[in-house]
Amino acid sequence: DELFTEIISHVGAEADGAHEIQVPATSIMPQQNDQWTRSSKDEIAVAIGPSGATRMQELRLGRGTTQHALVAGRTGSGKSTLLHVLITNLALWYSPDELEFYLVDFKKGVEFQAYATHQLPHARVIAIESDREFALSVLRRLDEELRRRGDMFRIAGVQDVSGWRETQSEPLPRTLLIVDEFQEFFANDDG
Repeated sequence: DELFTEIISHVGAEADGAHEIQVPATSIMPQQNDQWTRSSKDEIAVAIGPSGATRMQELRLGRGTTQHALVAGRTGSGKSTLLHVLITNLALWYSPDELEFYLVDFKKGVEFQAYATHQLPHARVIAIESDREFALSVLRRLDEELRRRGDMFRIAGVQDVSGWRETQSEPLPRTLLIVDEFQEFFANDDG
């Protein structure tokens, strides 16, 4: 009985923290000599954590219809942590010539402040403590860029970034907009 009780107590103590999964950043980050080595010509891909015992779960964007992603979950479920993993890992794998960020933070500046403080070279805009009007101006700027690129693609006779990179020498990074607390775009406080 004593041994059984000791085993059950030990298993119970170990199981208490088993629901928390911690992934060491080093398991998904590039090694020093691999930093800024990926090309965004065809797509961007970034590991976000383990998938099973031996594989990594990746987020892939930019190929075919995989152009957008939405992260949703309850408060405290790790959405902002996931955004940091995405931004950090993408910035480590891809150079600013390959990928540029537009970061909009509706969370009173708490989430993306570090990227402004440390001058993330990939960032074209880091909107912290954003109000809706400023965030909308960022969207308007991106819409202008989409039109500009569309005109460039038509003139060059290509369909997308991949085609542009195959036929042109002018660098053209992929653009990634990340909005934390994006539902603020739909808040009805314009009174």
